[in-house]
Amino acid sequence: MAFGLLGGRLLLAAIFVAAAAGKLRARIGFRRTLVAFGVPGAAVDSVAILIPPVELAVAILLLPAASARAGAAASLVLLAAFTAATAVNLAQGRTPECACFGTTASEPIGPATLARNVALSVCALLIVVAGPGARLGAVATEWGAASADERFLSVTSLALLVALMTMNWYAAQLRSANVRLSAGLESLERQLETARAPSAGGSVGLPRGTLAPPFDLPRLEGDRASLDTLKEVGLPLLLIFSDAHCSACAQLWPDISRWEQQCAGTLTVAVICGGPPPLVEMKLVGTSVTNVLLAGEAKLTDLYSLSLIPSAVIVGSDGRIDSEGAVGIPAIRSLVAQRTRLTGEA
Repeated sequence: MAFGLLGGRLLLAAIFVAAAAGKLRARIGFRRTLVAFGVPGAAVDSVAILIPPVELAVAILLLPAASARAGAAASLVLLAAFTAATAVNLAQGRTPECACFGTTASEPIGPATLARNVALSVCALLIVVAGPGARLGAVATEWGAASADERFLSVTSLALLVALMTMNWYAAQLRSANVRLSAGLESLERQLETARAPSAGGSVGLPRGTLAPPFDLPRLEGDRASLDTLKEVGLPLLLIFSDAHCSACAQLWPDISRWEQQCAGTLTVAVICGGPPPLVEMKLVGTSVTNVLLAGEAKLTDLYSLSLIPSAVIVGSDGRIDSEGAVGIPAIRSLVAQRTRLTGEA
């Protein structure tokens, strides 16, 4: 029993450390998760900042036997809060992505999420009720004094636990790979359909002066943005259409990061990006791009007559198309350079 309780402490500590590290690595993704779970917008930033250090503190409390009961009680509170939020969302028929361990392990909540948290809560409750178990500094001594049956049970339980965690990690990787593969195939099919379509002639995109098709999309940061809100600044809007599965698009992110800084006061830069949000977020690692809208099921490239990606167009402050469409990285770079030169001369 003593070693079982020690194993429970170490398991809970490892889980809370992994959860805190994942949230710190993917702060934007965690804020998006909080919004999806129904946390009020005004509290999202505060909760996102508070939870990772609290989880780390709980993990630290669980390690020494002297503070293990307090750490287990604190873990019960955290697990109860998350279990309640999960149950409420499932009861309402909602299954938001849970980025509890970062976006790389993100998956929709479900009955398995509830079962996992109930099991962890039982583990924490046992530590609160039965005590911390074996002390870390005296493991060798207590192991030598344990009976053969207790040693066998402890080793078997540990092996089963490691096997279960490994299988859970592998299943998460398979789900993630399946999502990427499915989205990649859909993107390829769209590209092939566009390539087969006969060309309508010279210019690309909607004619100049056409009212730009409206949109209202979720932002990667968690709120929403529309064509009207992006025009409120009073500057021309550079709309860039991208996709997380597009290899050519990946080369454009450093340029977009630079344009957001260098063109401030000249152009508002916004990226409408397709693909799963966790994968979109991974593409932004190492850049400072902030104005990213998630395309989801919206077919904005079709509405703007820009079926190939990456592509871009400029919308004037009056809400009308103010440039020909640009398809491909060289054309997009040329469009931005030409527009910034013209503005500078004006």
